[in-house]
Amino acid sequence: MKISNKVFVQLFDKSVTKTIGHLKSVLSDGSLQDVRVLLMVGGYSESPILQDAVTEAFPGIKVVIPVGASSVVLRGALIYGHNPTSVSERILKYTYGINYAPRFIEGVHLESKRFETPDHCIRCDHVFGKFVTTGQTVKTGETQKTRRYGTFNQTNVLVKIYASEREDPVYCDDDGCLEIGKLMIEFDDENNKSMREVSLSMLFGGTEITVELEDKCTGKKKITSVDFLG
Repeated sequence: MKISNKVFVQLFDKSVTKTIGHLKSVLSDGSLQDVRVLLMVGGYSESPILQDAVTEAFPGIKVVIPVGASSVVLRGALIYGHNPTSVSERILKYTYGINYAPRFIEGVHLESKRFETPDHCIRCDHVFGKFVTTGQTVKTGETQKTRRYGTFNQTNVLVKIYASEREDPVYCDDDGCLEIGKLMIEFDDENNKSMREVSLSMLFGGTEITVELEDKCTGKKKITSVDFLG
């Protein structure tokens, strides 16, 4: 059986069209407007049909196809395994934050989220306290943000860590929000106060977020790590 060159090339039309469409969608992001080089890796990158299509679709961008493109990802994983600091920056896939309860604001917060604390303060439950945003570039080993929170007549603080596909989630139980970890710190009885301060920070390194919770009264800390590759 013989297949003409035209028919053979048409077999790739659907996959090539989807690939080019996806690339155009990704590169339309404002943060990627200065991209000048495309590195093609993976087995499909060795296809002359795809290579020609990418080169034609992006005439102003240099297209680089390394020798042995099909094994580049594997080789990159080996390099990263031996030297994790070889990846100095990452673009976040998700928005990360915690569940907290700010003061309730009439007309802003949902009435169903309203609750009263033992000290008679009206607060809003399950609010998404954002630390970093999807699409944001983070550097390995760099603390992104530290926030301080006040506590009232509590013996401990439980922090739940969430990830969301949305840029600005409002509540932790919104669609697309997922609990990915939790962290608790117990307060020492001998240092117990009706009001005390805790700080929470997120540090990005390797393939994990390191979350640190500190009791500012005693300096006691609790640390946990959660995966952020998704």
